[in-house]
Amino acid sequence: MHINPGLFWPWLLFASRLMPFGRLDGRTREKIILRTAWNCRSRYEWGQHVDLALRAGVRDDEIVRLARAPQEIADPCERALMTACDELCRGDTLGDATWATLAGHYDEKRMIEIMLLIGHYRMIAGFLNASGLVLEPPTEAALQAFHDRVAASAA
Repeated sequence: MHINPGLFWPWLLFASRLMPFGRLDGRTREKIILRTAWNCRSRYEWGQHVDLALRAGVRDDEIVRLARAPQEIADPCERALMTACDELCRGDTLGDATWATLAGHYDEKRMIEIMLLIGHYRMIAGFLNASGLVLEPPTEAALQAFHDRVAASAA
């Protein structure tokens, strides 16, 4: 994207207002981004944000759970966040029940941020998928280490 500075710099200003300078806490933000990356099948985005999620305090088992159906998530707020990712990625709209659950936990500014965060990372996932960008070697190694830890804990 940096090849086109006329798009890159304005995009970076916008993107930075969502991550890292948004109102959502880092754990919540990274879970939303990871679920969106999973829905979009964006390996690059997933790999980058597994590393960022771990640094934000998201545990390996929580990351694995993000790749499963939201109904398997016990916490109602987190389940609604992951359902919001699914609904927006699938149909560009949010169900009334999902909205109501989230509105019970977040103020209007954070609700807007959640919707824009999902939409933004959907767009970026499409760009990354279409451009064929591959993970940098250190990020690839960190992702492999994550997979190795998960496999070892399941054994």
